[in-house]
Formats: sequence, C-alpha cells, structure tokens
Amino acid sequence: MKFLSVLFFILLPLIFLSGICNAQSFSVGGGLSYAADNSNVKGNIGFEGNLTILTESIIAIRASVGRYGSDIKVNQLSEGDYSLLWIEGTFLLRGKSPKVQPYGGIGGGYYITGHELSSRVTSLLALFGIRGKEDIQDVFGIHFRGGLDVPISLTVAINVDLKYVILKPDVKVEATNIYTYQTASVTESVDLSTFIIGFGISVTL
Repeated sequence: MKFLSVLFFILLPLIFLSGICNAQSFSVGGGLSYAADNSNVKGNIGFEGNLTILTESIIAIRASVGRYGSDIKVNQLSEGDYSLLWIEGTFLLRGKSPKVQPYGGIGGGYYITGHELSSRVTSLLALFGIRGKEDIQDVFGIHFRGGLDVPISLTVAINVDLKYVILKPDVKVEATNIYTYQTASVTESVDLSTFIIGFGISVTL
C-alpha cells in the first residue's frame, strides 16, 4: 500500500500538468464533512476544500485539503485528543449530464495526525513516576471516492461526496521514568481507516 501511495505522488505532478494543459474549466469548492467512527477514533464534523480540473472528456482531477478533530476510543490508543489533516489528489471519471453529474475515482494523499493524551491519563501516569507519549506517524495513504454534483445554475453546483480512506500508520508508545530518565518504547500499526461524507458547494470558473 505504501508503494502505491508513493508511486501516485510521483505521477501526480505529471497528471496535474497534463490536466491543466487539457483543461476546459476549473471548479473551486468546499463544505462540511463528517468522518465516521472507526475502531480507534470517534466520528466528528470537519471541513474540506478542493480545486477540480475539468476536461472536455469524462476525466477530471481533484486536489483537496481537509481536517477534522475528535476523541480517541480506548482500544489501540490511549484516551486523548485526535486530529487528522489530509492533502489529497484524486483521478475522477464524471458524468456530463446538465442535471446530475455522478463521479467516482481513486487517489492518494498525505495524512498528518495529531494525538495528545488526556490530562486524566497523564496525571495517572505521573502518580507512578512515568511520563507517557503516543506519537502517530504521518503517512501516505490511498482513498476511494464517489459522489454527485447537482448544478443549480450555469456555474454553481451543490455536492454530496463519499470517501473511504485506507489509513494504517504506525504509532510509537513511549514511557519515560521521570526520576531516572530511562525510556522504554514500542511501535505497532494502528487502523485509522474511515468513511468521510461531505456536503458542499462548488463554483466553475
């Protein structure tokens, strides 16, 4: 999976350059998104903005940036805050109907995670003379997405989007004795894959 993500980002500049050279128009959009619960993180509302290169054919290329924050479920990770920031590129096939324009595609992204242990956990560890830390690795990942653009004028459309992100980074769990400064750590893979549904609006330039 990591190889496919790296390969996609090597090809992405070439895909975008080709798309710009053959672009019929561009659309800029954004809106609210909701990331569903998974086994380690609770669902919550976020946002996403995007730029889409539209060609004369059914092919389109989308660049998007989004973020959401939530709380950790106590499973593979300890109690605390969680955030996910994504920077993605997606290769899309889309319909050309003037009424409803379905689309679907596959892409890759770079996913930046944030995780802080809760004050309850840090206080409990401090009672035993331990300072704890969980560091989730930022990783490349693959996603699949599909949705509908519904034009409400010649240049404006509303959008419903569903995306599944395959995200399985490593997390490094570290414990340090605050008196001796001795540190022990362990690294394991954690599954943060999730469905993200979005509702937004776009303007064609």
